[in-house]
Amino acid sequence: MGHTLRLNIAGFVLIALFFAPQSGFAQSGIDLAVHYVEGEPINNEIAYNVNVYISLVDDTGSPIRDLTDDAFTISEDSQKVDITSVGLVDDEPINIVLIMDTSGSMSGTGIVSAKTAASNFVSGLREDDQAALITFDDEVQTRINFTSNPRTINDQIALIEAKRNSGTCLYDAAYEAIQMVSTLPSGRRALILFTDGVDETRSGKTCSRFTVDDVIKLASEGGTRVPIYTLGLGLRIDTNTLQRISKLTGGHNLYSPDPSQLEETFQLLSSQLRSQYLLKYRSLAPPGAHTLAVNINYKSTQDNDTRSFLLPALRPQITFISPLDGNTVGDELQASIALLGQGSDVDRVEFRVNDKLAGADDTTPYEVKLDLREYPEGPLTISAIAYGSDNSELASNSIAVTYAITPTISPTSVSAKEPDEKPETTNNVVILVGGGLAALGLITIIILVLTIVRQRNSGGKQGEAQRHELPSQPHPQVYRESAVSRADANGTMDSYEEDLDAFGSLTIESSDDETMVGHRFELTSPMTTLGRSADNDINFPKDNPVSRRHAEIFERNGKLYLKEVETMDSKGGYAPPKYGTFVNEIPLGAAEVELNTGDEIQLGKRVRLKFKAYKKLDEDESLTYDDMTEPDDLDKTQDSF
Repeated sequence: MGHTLRLNIAGFVLIALFFAPQSGFAQSGIDLAVHYVEGEPINNEIAYNVNVYISLVDDTGSPIRDLTDDAFTISEDSQKVDITSVGLVDDEPINIVLIMDTSGSMSGTGIVSAKTAASNFVSGLREDDQAALITFDDEVQTRINFTSNPRTINDQIALIEAKRNSGTCLYDAAYEAIQMVSTLPSGRRALILFTDGVDETRSGKTCSRFTVDDVIKLASEGGTRVPIYTLGLGLRIDTNTLQRISKLTGGHNLYSPDPSQLEETFQLLSSQLRSQYLLKYRSLAPPGAHTLAVNINYKSTQDNDTRSFLLPALRPQITFISPLDGNTVGDELQASIALLGQGSDVDRVEFRVNDKLAGADDTTPYEVKLDLREYPEGPLTISAIAYGSDNSELASNSIAVTYAITPTISPTSVSAKEPDEKPETTNNVVILVGGGLAALGLITIIILVLTIVRQRNSGGKQGEAQRHELPSQPHPQVYRESAVSRADANGTMDSYEEDLDAFGSLTIESSDDETMVGHRFELTSPMTTLGRSADNDINFPKDNPVSRRHAEIFERNGKLYLKEVETMDSKGGYAPPKYGTFVNEIPLGAAEVELNTGDEIQLGKRVRLKFKAYKKLDEDESLTYDDMTEPDDLDKTQDSF
């Protein structure tokens, strides 16, 4: 480093020997490089589309562009695979990091020639290409990050100067450049590492914190996959190390013995980058680390290269459990799906009918109840779409079903014939007439009994909401099943009178489902559940921010309390409702809050309920099972009829 290059006759001979791109496979006449391999999961399949970027150069470093499909053979984990397509990708954008040596030995004509060659190389980049610039001496400096503006990069190249009496921290610069390029999305990429020396300080000690093995490992293992093209200048370079870096990372090694040849060398490098092949195949391998081997047979000359690569986790895949594709369905159905794969965490699954949102679920099993009565009879498309926490679409699937309106079953009616009409003389009609009198008598009795019961049930003040009737055999769930009462569909909330047996009521003030707004629910049970799924006492099927099981209102010592429900999430743990619960705009959290008249309950983001208390029981008056079956109510059972 820092020494003046002196040429003699022996030096000219040495230059003649080295004035060619260096390759570890020069003796074979061709050099194959597998630059990198990337696998992309196929939607709704347990498989990958794999892209393999390669290039082939001859012993002068010139790219070979006339390869045919039958020239390649690919093996994945030692198993031959079928190539689906082969083609040149010289028109695909490329991302390049240019790493320039500015150590003391580059002073003079070296740095001037390098700047000119690098500037011309950058000017030749295409509109969609991106480039970044890093310089190194005994320090590493990022001059400019990725940009597609060649003028901006050339302005920075023009400012480069060699730093006298400085070292060459070669490996640190390469390591930093790999980290920079690894942040880019998938696509073609390359590092161009230009140097005239070896990694050392001015005193001859190691300059970099990282080693050459660190550089190779970072560039070739894991998901980084960055080929490094090494470009050496002069006679003091470590040729073997530069060849090793390029070969093991999927790049090529080029060499210029004199600064005057740098322009030609950079042009050759540009030609190599523009002459890459893209091989594609379909892989059924599992996610994880794999090995790919590519063999080339060109004009009776063979070469091969091997590259390690990673297949990412499979995307989530949606499979319909119910209904199935091609099913005929009625007015209402339970749609449920299974979500397979190792993709990102799922935030929710939305269900759509003919592309119209019909419901969503954020916990497993993912299912919603669909009401199809608003759709015309005939073919319908039911879709399920899984979304991530950033609202990105992770997976989707659709099925086709046929909607047939569920027939309404009406009770059999008996109509009297006209007096002068003669009955038909078939056996069936004789039986009908013969049994019709008995049937008519039975119907008359039933009507009489129902009339008596209705009169007794309406014996209280007129317009009172329906009371809950007990079956002949008391059942401990009768109050729970009847925990919710709604106003008459033809009436208004003002005309709806309170149920004297209820603890209180909830009135819906806002909801994503406009048909729900204004409804009042009577709280007649010691426990009332609220949520989006149909098995709740009060359910909100079209309010996505409401969790499947969201909250409970329960009676304790004659008072009503509200608490959140924790449900199992997709990871097997238990979590509260995702969008929270609020009472008078205060988060409920893990607390239990006593409800008072006028309290506003908010489920998630947009569902708002107004609470009203009807009565408070003393502790000894709390509802019990015996209270539900007192003798005064027994005359309402069928036994008393």
